[in-house]
Amino acid sequence: MWSLSRRLGMITIGQAPREDLEDQVAPYLPPDVELYQVGALDDVSPRELAALAPRAGEDVYVTRLRDGPSVVLARRRLIPLVRAAVRRVEEAGVAPAVLMCTGRFPPLTERSVLLEPDRVVGRLVDALRPRRLGVLVPLPEQVGQLDGKWRRRGRALNVQAASPYDPGSGALDDAARALAAWEPDLVVMDCMGYTDAHRRRVRRHVGCPVVLSVSAVAAVAAQLLAN
Repeated sequence: MWSLSRRLGMITIGQAPREDLEDQVAPYLPPDVELYQVGALDDVSPRELAALAPRAGEDVYVTRLRDGPSVVLARRRLIPLVRAAVRRVEEAGVAPAVLMCTGRFPPLTERSVLLEPDRVVGRLVDALRPRRLGVLVPLPEQVGQLDGKWRRRGRALNVQAASPYDPGSGALDDAARALAAWEPDLVVMDCMGYTDAHRRRVRRHVGCPVVLSVSAVAAVAAQLLAN
């Protein structure tokens, strides 16, 4: 039997705290639940951070640093840092925890309850059985990278890129308009950095249901923590 606390671990692949993520998760949780935030890059020096930059052909993830700017990271070199962040949460006695990234990772723990958005959101989308699935990802490099993640037999797929960390660029509206022209029956926002405000903007364009990863996973966490 799992031993659950009245704290929810939030493990970001960037630096903690992330008030933008907290604002999206907290409304779903019981009022007595405390958020315990840890970042994979919390103790990383500028030199070590530079070494995490992707090289040609590497899978990439994007996140935010504590002081605001976004940073692009190589998945392979990020994994040990994420594992270490998970251990820090476990050593603090916090459970359950949420990995605040929709990317795919190898097994990160067998000791405690860790919600992985890639698994939660992927199964939700599969259960809805869309025939024409639109996907929003942060980076153009991820369009091809994530094709295999979302493609299924009998499912048409359209992946567009727009960073949640560049609100003034207009890229989100451009991507949503491109999806709207393609006429999806479901759109999934494949990054925990997208907010409900982003979801509403996309929904106005596409005219179909939009799955916001951060709220879908927060709702599952709330079920685990409900009295």
